Amino acid sequence: MRKNVLERLADGYVFLLLGGFLLWPGMEGYARIVAAKYRLFLWLSGGYCALSVLLWLELVLIRKPVRDRGERAAEAFLLGYLLFALLACLFSPRSSTVWLGSARHNGFLTLALYVLSFCLLRRFARPAVWMLDVTGAALCLFCIVALLQLLGGNPFGLYPAGLTYYDAGKAYSGQYLSTAGNAGLTAAILCTATPALVFGAGRLRRWWLLGPAALGIAVLVWMDVSAGLLGLAGSLLLTLPLALPKGRARKIAAYTVGGALLLALAGVYCLPGLPGIFGEAHALLHGNAEASFGSGRIYIWQNVWQAIRARPWFGSGPDTLGSQIHAYFERYDPATGRTLRSTIDAAHNEYLNIWAEKGLFALLCWLGALGASAVRFVRRAGEPAVLICGSAMLGYCIQAFFGISMCISTPYLFLAWALLESPQND
Repeated sequence: MRKNVLERLADGYVFLLLGGFLLWPGMEGYARIVAAKYRLFLWLSGGYCALSVLLWLELVLIRKPVRDRGERAAEAFLLGYLLFALLACLFSPRSSTVWLGSARHNGFLTLALYVLSFCLLRRFARPAVWMLDVTGAALCLFCIVALLQLLGGNPFGLYPAGLTYYDAGKAYSGQYLSTAGNAGLTAAILCTATPALVFGAGRLRRWWLLGPAALGIAVLVWMDVSAGLLGLAGSLLLTLPLALPKGRARKIAAYTVGGALLLALAGVYCLPGLPGIFGEAHALLHGNAEASFGSGRIYIWQNVWQAIRARPWFGSGPDTLGSQIHAYFERYDPATGRTLRSTIDAAHNEYLNIWAEKGLFALLCWLGALGASAVRFVRRAGEPAVLICGSAMLGYCIQAFFGISMCISTPYLFLAWALLESPQND
């Protein structure tokens, strides 16, 4: 009986995360959207974890243990990651910041809720078709808001009066779009949800899901965030062979995708004068790394590496990178006569960010968890839930090479991860 309650509680949490949390922008526009999202994240994830743990303990105390026959490698690595994050907190010179975090609210409490919710959802959430339906419906609304903003509108007054999306870098620093706020976080959500909808539509024959998937692709292309486009394209291409039945068709698709990627890499290496990120990739392949590449990411990574070298084993503590790096960006806008300054408080590479803030051992545990789930994804891609959730994780993890982790987008990685690892798929 209690197990049934735990499953219903998990379903309720998943529903609210996919629907209400995604679409909630707060009441004060983009100026306070991070704080609004964080408060809702604490209420939803904190409340879910607290209630579930209490019910779970009651099951244990009355000697009705919950059976868990699933593979536990990814969970063990994630618990190790959390342990090393705790050690990073204890050894941190910024002990007043590490527990709740700074402006990005990415302290130990947030990390603990990620891992604990993963452990609970892995046991009690049952992958179901309605989860895709809710994702598709919510993503439609999410993308409609974004498209109205890209057309120059200001739905819900999220921008300050008189400003639009196209005032980014002029009247204010950064880009903000839809109900996620930061455009990079919007891209992270889209390249996580869209592959799941595409492969869900194909595997489950729920073709209406291609509608919200097409909206997601349209928004990603229009907003032109390279990390999101790379995450989406990478997930669709790399998952495609796994979506085919085992045998000749899958092998042909795998060789075709692999050959196409190698051909594209050879083209980027050999052809000079390519536009945009392809030109930058050409220069990088030839050993020429300019600080301005990747919208300044090379410059950021150079500074992050200095922070890593200073504290390689346990890092500086969760959400403390901004206090370790004193470099910044400045941009002068001649139209307004204003100079906009942006500080560096994230590595814009989640893997480097883990190393810099939680240390090398935490990073190895994180990579171990991803590796264990990648093996499960490849071996069991014939199961719909594994294929769908694996494609979502892959999209997120690819864009994470250039993105940031925050409670606005990262909960969707852990949701897909928990459903991928669910014993219900065994």
